[in-house]
Amino acid sequence: MKILLVETKFPVPPKNKNHKDIFPIGLLKLAAMYKVRRYRVKLIRDELTKKRL
Repeated sequence: MKILLVETKFPVPPKNKNHKDIFPIGLLKLAAMYKVRRYRVKLIRDELTKKRL
């Protein structure tokens, strides 16, 4: 089975500019849990909103 996890666009506080390229820990934990259960997991960022504008 395949699972797609999407990080949605959200505002990044100025003090967290160094960590903007890292996926949220919750998504990483979900991906790890499903990979152990032999699911095919893909993590992506919500880039579609940029293309629509």
